Formats: sequence, structure tokens, C-alpha cells
Amino acid sequence: MHLLYIDDSGTVKDRLQKHFVLAGFSIFETETYMLSRRIEEIMEKFKLPADAELHGSPMVTGSGVWRSILKQTRIDCIHECLRSLTDARFRVFAAVVDKEKYYTKNPVITAFEQVSSRFDQYLMRQFRKDKKPYRGLMICDKATSEETLQAVTHTYIEKGHSWGALRNFAEVPLFLDSKASRMIQLADLIAYGVFQKYERGNDIFFKDIEPRFDRDIGNIYGLKELL
Repeated sequence: MHLLYIDDSGTVKDRLQKHFVLAGFSIFETETYMLSRRIEEIMEKFKLPADAELHGSPMVTGSGVWRSILKQTRIDCIHECLRSLTDARFRVFAAVVDKEKYYTKNPVITAFEQVSSRFDQYLMRQFRKDKKPYRGLMICDKATSEETLQAVTHTYIEKGHSWGALRNFAEVPLFLDSKASRMIQLADLIAYGVFQKYERGNDIFFKDIEPRFDRDIGNIYGLKELL
């Protein structure tokens, strides 16, 4: 089973923000423990509170529990967490939606269609490569539009999306409280880094993310720009 942890960045109804991002990473089910352990080691290295949640915006701005921590420490921690996705075993997927251009559509659904279909295509490529019937499961932050995404996924599986049906999903998305999952928190950092690149023109974290976008034979499939 391949797990895709996703989160969003940007506020749909905020007229001062131009973009909405849905992004995250996939990992094989047997590797989640080791990656979680790696994240905990990073927290210990920087002497951060064990119960501190990794969230891009509070870490950069220094709000909440991050207020008393030096800015450079916060920035270095984000970099190391993103760089923990060290090789091609981990695939990053992201959709960036220009809310003004796609104003007639729900940007959450627009981005979700892209991310879910691209993850499904990745699973199909893995099947062709390894001859194993891999299945996928999307795991989202509970703050994301739970009822909407579950209903949309069911429709994509049963009736199809714009380019066909989702054929490799084991179930509709599951939703977790980010406090309980370092994997969801890592997805938050990815979504935040992509959002900063497109909304602010700041690619400081995007540089860590870019090498891990799903790709095959030189083609990048993991990033979709709807601009």
C-alpha cells in the first residue's frame, strides 16, 4: 500500500491571496515508522519541544509555541525535515490553482482532481514496472474539506474524473488530526513551501521540494500548475 499524505496552503475565501495549493508526498506503508523517527531526531537535534507541531506559517513567523525559538533554528528545522525525503522512494505531488482564473470552480476540488489522478497514474506506472497490484490511500489533515473530498473521491472511483476513473485507490480519503501525525505535518511543510513559491515568489523551501516531484523518463508528473 502506498500512502499519500496531503495538506493545503492558502485560504480559498481570502481575496488577498491569489493561489491555492494542495500538496503532499507518497510513501510505502512499511516506511512510515522510519521517516517519523527521522523527523523526531530532527526535533531532538534542534532541542525543540516534543509536542511542537510542524506547521510552515507558525514556524516562519514565530507564532504560538515557536515564538521563543530563534528564527534561524525554525528555518533550519524546516529545511532538514523537507530534505528527509531523500530519494526516489518518496514522491511529491502538488497542484497550484490560480483562484482568479478558475473562479467558477471550487479550487479545492480542482486541485484534488489533479493530485488524486496523478497519484493514481504513479501507482499504475509502479504496477507496470514491478508487476504488483499496488493500491493507494490518501490521508489528509482534518482541517481540509473532509466531506467534499470523500464524496468527490467516491465519484471518481465509481464514475470517473475528467480523464478517466481512479483505478488504484483502496478507499476514499482518511482524515487525521495533524497533532497525531508527523507525516501530515510534513505534508503541511511541503504545501507551505509550494505556496510560498507561487504566492510570494519565495523559493527558499521549494528548492528542497523540487527534486522529489514525481517524474519518469524526464517528465515531471507530480506538479500541476493551473495558472
